[in-house]
Formats: sequence, structure tokens, C-alpha cells
Amino acid sequence: ILIASTPIIFSLLIRGDYDAAYCQIPILFIGVFFSCLSSYYGGVYIASKVTKKLGISSVIAAIINVIINLLFIDKIGIYAASISTVISYALLVVYRAKDTRKLRHIEYKKVKNLTCILILMIMSMICYKQNNILNILNMVIAIILTFAINRELIANIKNQILHKLKKANG
Repeated sequence: ILIASTPIIFSLLIRGDYDAAYCQIPILFIGVFFSCLSSYYGGVYIASKVTKKLGISSVIAAIINVIINLLFIDKIGIYAASISTVISYALLVVYRAKDTRKLRHIEYKKVKNLTCILILMIMSMICYKQNNILNILNMVIAIILTFAINRELIANIKNQILHKLKKANG
């Protein structure tokens, strides 16, 4: 939903000299997605009391980020920073996902994760078009997908609220 609403929010809140930043935002959202996944796996290290691996993998990802940035900053400009962030976090996720298997059994939903990544990329490309009809379509698709992907969570929250309301009413 954040990616889909970016064109609307950006046009309302940002003016003038910062227009060039618009194209970075969808890329950085994908970076945030990978950052969240890497933090999830980082939690496994913490729970397993293997924080050294957490630190080492973070430092390696930071080094990769800097190297990619330095290699491509002259060729693609500011995009190098955004793209290097996505790549370094993606590599961090892949490493931690494989490494944490040794510590804990985690059920990986590869198809669901890959589908989410693909959807994020498609939605990001739609944002770059800066077309109002596509932006509205993007928002509708985002809302539908959010409810579809999180239907179990939404059902659990609804049931908890209904349970509390019944309890309160006696």
C-alpha cells in the first residue's frame, strides 16, 4: 500500500527541489522489505544466543553495500545508493535464511515470498509511470492483495475483537 500510495503522498507533501527523489522511493521500499526479512532472521540469532553471526553478517552486508555503491555511483548516480541497499539486504536475507536453518526449523514460504517480491517490483514499476489511472489501479490491487495475503491475520484480529466485545457485553 505504501508503494501504491507514494505518487499521491509525494505530490501532496513534496515540492520543488526534491522531485528527483521520487524515483528512489519505490526502490527503497523494496530495500525496506528485505531489511525487515533480515531483521526477522536476525531475531533467530538473538534467540539462539549467536549474536556474533548477527554482527558479522551485518558488517559483511554493509561492506557489500559500500562496494556496490562505489562501483556504480559514477555510472548510474544516486541510483547506486538505492540499488546497493536492495542488493546488500537481499544477500543478507539469503545468507541468514540459509544459516538460521542450522539453529531453528523455520517453515519457509518460498512461493509466497517470491510472489510478494515480484508484486513489489511490478508495483514499483507502475509508480515510475506517474500515470493517474495506473496509480489508482495500483492502489486497488495493493488493497486487495494486502487483504488476501493477510486474511488469516485479519480473521484472527476480528475474532479477538468479537470475543472481547462479547465478554464486555456479558
